[in-house]
Order: sequence, then structure tokens, then C-alpha cells
Amino acid sequence: MQNDLRIADHPILDIQKGRQISFQFNSRTITAYKGETIAAAFYASGVRIFSRSFKYHRPRGLFCMAGHCSNCLMRVDGVPNVRVCREPARQGSVVMSQNAWPSLKFDLAALDLAHGGSEIKQAHAQAMEHLAENRPIAD
Repeated sequence: MQNDLRIADHPILDIQKGRQISFQFNSRTITAYKGETIAAAFYASGVRIFSRSFKYHRPRGLFCMAGHCSNCLMRVDGVPNVRVCREPARQGSVVMSQNAWPSLKFDLAALDLAHGGSEIKQAHAQAMEHLAENRPIAD
């Protein structure tokens, strides 16, 4: 893998890579190794934003890596609110971000409408109108 950010050698830890597998993340193929967590595979692939804060939708990265915070909650194979820092990567899994639209990198809900100018408010209104017209309602 090019630009692999995994630790290859460590003076204390015995790092063993399993066989290479792949899964989908927001329509992007991510490579992992058997036994590795989804979050570790994301980080090695350059993913740094894992979620958005609930109130202001600010970007959130990895924090505790122990399953005690909400920074890494994602939908894994249709199951919402899975802590990907603890979830092992599996061949063919489908992982989707949640609570951010249209993407984790750019979330319209992060726009500060209270302090923004009329252009921001107008852009937000147009985006919400587009979303209402073009996004199907889930059952």
C-alpha cells in the first residue's frame, strides 16, 4: 500500500499483520488487514475526520480508541452507532458516516447561521430545499 501509515516495527509491541482485506467507506475502497479495527484502517488510509459533533457539527477525529466516546460512531453493515475504534474490519463490509451531510469533510449543518451573513443563510436555505426535494425519506 502506498502512503501506509501503519507501524511496521516497534521495539516493544509484536505487530503481526493478517491477510489483506478491503471494505467500502462512503463508496471508497479501504484496505485493511485481518485483525485490524476499522478505525485503524481508516487512519492508515489518511481518514482524519470520523464524525461531527452533535450540536455544532464540528469535525471530530479519533479520541479515546477504547469505545468510551462518541467520536467514531458510524453505520456498519446497516447497523447505526457502531464504535469503529473497537469494530474489527471485515472483508466486504459497508461503512457509512452518519450525522453529516453531504460529507464528513463538508457538513452543511456546520454553517453558523446565527453569526453568518445573508449569503450563508441563503446558501443554507437553498441546500435544505434541494435536500428536501431530492433526498428520499427513509422508512
